[in-house]
Amino acid sequence: MSAATNDYADEAPELVDFLHRQSAFFRKHGGTVLKDDAQKLADAASLLDSYRAGLVLTDPLPALGVELIRWVSVSKAVPDADETALLRIVGPTETYVWAGYYDGERWVSAEGVPLGGDVVTHWAEFPAGPAVSDAAEEAA
Repeated sequence: MSAATNDYADEAPELVDFLHRQSAFFRKHGGTVLKDDAQKLADAASLLDSYRAGLVLTDPLPALGVELIRWVSVSKAVPDADETALLRIVGPTETYVWAGYYDGERWVSAEGVPLGGDVVTHWAEFPAGPAVSDAAEEAA
């Protein structure tokens, strides 16, 4: 590997951190206007990290109904206030995934119940689900 390549490899972690910070800033201050840009920055950081780890990325197979869920650490960002998301929750006896939201002060289940002593560690946007035409075919 050349010296120039090593320089870039050494700078990659700093660039990944920068992209994550910018994504969190866009999410916090950009509202719905910059939501897509915030996700693109987070995706770019994840992609760079994946390549650094030596992973080869492929697209999910639509025929299999596979969707990618991107988990975000709550230490890096939280969803927009009152945006329902998937939550990874660590409770006293188990770890589970549940629908909920951050109301600006605390985590709340989708049913409106504060999570209390349970700790939310990560969150993700809801997957899109099957296409409308697929759902209609299954119902028929």
